[in-house]
Amino acid sequence: MDVRWGAACALGKIGEKAEQAVPALIKALKDEESEVRWRVAWVLGKIGEKAKQAVPALTKALKDEESRVREEATWALGKIGEKAEQAVPALIKALKDEEAKVREEAVSALGKIGEKAEKAVPFLTQFMNSLGDNLWRFKVITCLGNIGTDEAAFAIAERFFIVIDNKEKEITKQALEKISKKKGLTLNQLLEILQKPSVFIIYSWDSKKHKSWVKETLGERFEEEGMDVFLDQMKVDYGESISEFIGKMEHCDYILLIFTEKLHEKITNGIGYAAFEEKMASILDSQGWAKRRIIPIIREKSVIAKLPAKYKDQNYVDMSDDTVVEDRVNELIEHFRKKIYIKKRLLANEVRLKN
Repeated sequence: MDVRWGAACALGKIGEKAEQAVPALIKALKDEESEVRWRVAWVLGKIGEKAKQAVPALTKALKDEESRVREEATWALGKIGEKAEQAVPALIKALKDEEAKVREEAVSALGKIGEKAEKAVPFLTQFMNSLGDNLWRFKVITCLGNIGTDEAAFAIAERFFIVIDNKEKEITKQALEKISKKKGLTLNQLLEILQKPSVFIIYSWDSKKHKSWVKETLGERFEEEGMDVFLDQMKVDYGESISEFIGKMEHCDYILLIFTEKLHEKITNGIGYAAFEEKMASILDSQGWAKRRIIPIIREKSVIAKLPAKYKDQNYVDMSDDTVVEDRVNELIEHFRKKIYIKKRLLANEVRLKN
């Protein structure tokens, strides 16, 4: 064992120049002596990204019965960086390892893999919010900042707005600044985007008057209140894809269905884009969307009795009487601000608009 250990140490000192030894090191990860196995994992980490072919073997080593082997294998995957993308599922599992050092290295490794570790964000977010130890939480926040996806930004921002501890406030700020810099935004611009409720409006083109009412009373008013409004009149230019626009529905916090006789007819008969949009909303509902996210708006009183069964038991908003419309719109705005559901902000679109 002393000879094998000594050879491993020598290769570790050489670092990435020992790339040619990677195949032999991969075999050595199966050595019967745990001290050799963890030393070999350490050497592969020293070689860094040039040891990418060892990722499958290192991933397997995350299940080693010896904690030191798991720790060094996790560290090595982090040193390999984004080329260790295929190890992400195993690293997510390592977040629950019984040994604290393994969990710590798993957090660090996921951060070093970066954006390609985006599948870990929900687990890291849950991990972050359940931790009682501030130092651990700081490591997770830093990791999320290194991953830097929209969902990671949202998770960090949620902590940023509620934390009181000055140190954690600073750590979350640094993580958000890293993400904002990568996206070409200032920190304030990023925070502004992350706080925006988003609303998708489904309606039928009954008449010019109705189209204007939807745009001016709802679309433009919501936009004035700092919301991201997805209304065809405001978002789809000539020549642009309507299907792509409709696809953004799933990225919105709320969906409004402006019920008129005409919309009811189109939904019933499956006619036009409005019917397709409503079908999309129904699919999202069936996939577990909270009921309060899909809101029926009654614009014509006569349609109440004809509402589809799935909407009849919902607390709709009656805007059939123009004298109460302003109050109802204000109530909706207040409702939207209570909860932002979507954590995958379309930051790329926001950056494009700001530039």
